[in-house]
Amino acid sequence: MLNADLLFVEVLRLTACALILLGASMIVLRFLKQPVERIRMIQTSLLAVLATVVIGTAGVVPKIVPKIKLPILDRANSDSEAVKGIETGNRPQQLAADSNTGELAQHSIEVAAIAANEMRHSSINEAPFNTIAASEATRAAAISTTRFEVLPWIRGACVFGFLLVSLLNVVYLLIGFAATRRLIRIATPLTESAAASLKQIVSEFSIPERVRFVSSDTIDIPMVSGIWRPTILLPASMTGNDADPLELKHSVSHEWAHIQRHDLLTWQMASLCQPFLWIQPCYWILLRELRVAQDQLADQFATERSNEQTLYAATLMQLSRARQRMLPGALTMASGKSNLYRRVEMILNERFQPLREGRKLIMLSAAFLLAAVGCLLSSLELTHAATPLLSAESQPGSSAEKKQEDKAVDKQEQAQAPKKEGAAAEPAKTAEHSGTVVDVDTGKPIAGVTVTVTRMVSSDWRELAVTESLTDESGKYTFTIPPDQLRERLLYIMFDIDHPDYARRHCGSYGYGMIVANLEAGEQPWFSELKMVRGEKITGRLVDQNQRPVAGAHLRCESRPKSGNDRDRSSFAQEVSDQDGRFALVVPYDGITSLSIIPTSDCMKSIEIGEKRGELGDIALESGFPIQGVVKDAKGKPLEGVWVNITPEDLENRGSYEMKRSSKTNAEGQFRSRPVKSGKYLVEVESKATGAPEKQKYANFHDEPLSAMFVAQTISVTKESADLPFVIQAVPHVLINVQVYKPDGQVSRGHSPYMHGEFDGRQVWIRKAKETGEGAFQLMAPHGMKNAQLQFITNEHSALTVQFEGGKPSPQTDYRFPKLEEDINNIRVVRYGAAILKIRAVDESGADLKDAGVFASYAAAKDATDEMMMGKQIGYHREGGFLRLSSIVPNTEFMVRLSQSGFEDETQTFTMKEGERRTITVTLKRKAAPAE
Repeated sequence: MLNADLLFVEVLRLTACALILLGASMIVLRFLKQPVERIRMIQTSLLAVLATVVIGTAGVVPKIVPKIKLPILDRANSDSEAVKGIETGNRPQQLAADSNTGELAQHSIEVAAIAANEMRHSSINEAPFNTIAASEATRAAAISTTRFEVLPWIRGACVFGFLLVSLLNVVYLLIGFAATRRLIRIATPLTESAAASLKQIVSEFSIPERVRFVSSDTIDIPMVSGIWRPTILLPASMTGNDADPLELKHSVSHEWAHIQRHDLLTWQMASLCQPFLWIQPCYWILLRELRVAQDQLADQFATERSNEQTLYAATLMQLSRARQRMLPGALTMASGKSNLYRRVEMILNERFQPLREGRKLIMLSAAFLLAAVGCLLSSLELTHAATPLLSAESQPGSSAEKKQEDKAVDKQEQAQAPKKEGAAAEPAKTAEHSGTVVDVDTGKPIAGVTVTVTRMVSSDWRELAVTESLTDESGKYTFTIPPDQLRERLLYIMFDIDHPDYARRHCGSYGYGMIVANLEAGEQPWFSELKMVRGEKITGRLVDQNQRPVAGAHLRCESRPKSGNDRDRSSFAQEVSDQDGRFALVVPYDGITSLSIIPTSDCMKSIEIGEKRGELGDIALESGFPIQGVVKDAKGKPLEGVWVNITPEDLENRGSYEMKRSSKTNAEGQFRSRPVKSGKYLVEVESKATGAPEKQKYANFHDEPLSAMFVAQTISVTKESADLPFVIQAVPHVLINVQVYKPDGQVSRGHSPYMHGEFDGRQVWIRKAKETGEGAFQLMAPHGMKNAQLQFITNEHSALTVQFEGGKPSPQTDYRFPKLEEDINNIRVVRYGAAILKIRAVDESGADLKDAGVFASYAAAKDATDEMMMGKQIGYHREGGFLRLSSIVPNTEFMVRLSQSGFEDETQTFTMKEGERRTITVTLKRKAAPAE
């Protein structure tokens, strides 16, 4: 439900956008003299206001449009929330874990396990988070409370007043339309003599039969009403025996001109804007100018038919003295006296010739101006004004430091961007970090390691910089982040390490804001100590079936420990064969290694090297044939620009993630792959290439959904069958619509939900939803998917509640559906600043129990969505002797059970506040020895 604050913001946006656009229209209107151009300008301006407000509210502003933030709201709510450490959202990015980082968030464990091939080499961005210092936030909140405590009442009164007046305008319009309908209904048909006289007058106008003529004794001025079946309503005095034929001719000509130009449609559409724009003075001025311009063109039509400008002007003067009924659903011939002078002046001005159509260049220029202004205004975002903190001199016992946080930036954005000192608008210093690289077996430092740090922006995965540094004799390395990179709110860093005598490793990636937030909490980042395993070379030569060297082939070499899942002992190396077909790769000295070969003109090949090292000799590759086909959407329309990724089924689970054939469809939806050999292949249609060599740099970070729903399928291919085009067609789908909010009801950033289930006997993973607005996601799933599981994710410093339409908010983030057969709309996700609990488990003597385990979950849910829930556990990880529970939903009871072999379980319940951080020690008692 919309609250008063949200309505207040929307009313302010509507008022600001309409004021600027209508004001711009008024300026342009001063330079337009032709009535037809003035009408087009007014139509365009009203449409621009409507489009701007709808696009801005829906959040579908194009990304190329810069955001305009207007800091005009008070900080009463947000400052008080700062005391609690409320987190606001990040740009939606799917949460996952890197195989080499050790930074695995609890919500992505299942994703990483099932989708291990895809998530092997990269980790997706975590949203940043920052906790404002308690003393500083408390002072700010105190100021806000005294300064703005009355403003919520003012906002509520403004919203109530605006809605009340809007409702009165709606009632006025409805009454006016009803009165117009009643006036037409009780009118009488024309007498035979009046109809005969009228027929002579209108014979030259070619008026169609659908236009009705009726008479009424309740009006004194002609009017026209009705869009689909127009009716010209004439006063009884004009249809009698003593009626003036000239006056009747002038009236009918004028009203027919309104019908011919569809003036009534424009007038009624403009009138329907009244409930929203009644507060705008420019709207009423434009409404008056619209009426005058329409009447001027109707006057021109009437005088051209009679060539009696003076007599027509006299008719207008006479009708202006008559009784007038201004109804929203009709247009009358005589407007107000204030506009009569302008109409008569144009009729009698022989030097001014009204145009029938507007000049295209002028109209296009004006439309372009309004479109440009409207496009900018659609991105208008009303933000909170900064609240200055109390000065050092006014705070007893406070330091002289003059630090002022930019309260207009979300607290999470403050975590991503370093704090601003004094009045400086940008970070004045660089940020320096360091770490060490050690041997995984001996723990000794390794000198001469090249540490590559890549800096990116996670909003679009744009690369900012790549720097390299060498470790010294103590294995230490340092890297520096300059001010221009620190200013990036969504800064993201990635690590790779390389040494001639060690196996190369990709050591993971993470959002810099999360690193800063964890450092402030006393937690060291994973790159503080990076480990490498001693390496040995494997070499060889690639040849085709004619023993010719194969150059330019991509090689992917993956090594894993003999047992277990030790990331520090795992390695992934890649190479491209040289002109002689030779290659050399450094792999861990001890482990199981597999080699994937992806040539461009020969068939792919996978080799299980195992523990063998050294020279592999010549590796022969086979020639093959391409797979060709066409991709269509669910309606059979060809799809252009999508990627068809083809994986050998027998290598799907043991070959490299990039051991695929990727080809892009053309304008006719056709594709043609690189060579393959006979066999079974898994075919997937995606927005990106996943196979070498077509795969782009950082492609793992991009997973944009397509406009149609495709499900992976298996095909059997022979050389003969490959000559026939293979048709891939999308399946019907359902849509799942989600909106993320802040606790105060404002729209928030968030992470895309994901879903998996069964369709046509195959597991289907949908890892990314389409972002339809800020914090708004639309997930597409196959119609009829069975055992569907919908999961919502966030980072370790935020927590979620999920509310389905008709249900209650719940901390559960995993939901199941036996079968998807219809759209699911209006899922409301609220994103909180998470509470964090650290637990130290000890025995009765106070010694740490390093092997203690923890199970934590929320109390059983008791709402209408119980049958969909999958049970919500709270994730944890070990951190320096502590068990850290993250992403805890505030003000919600949860249970924690600690266990250790040989000890009795200990169970406790907790309820924590938003943003609260708590550290506790739990003592476990030894089990009594069994009686003999």
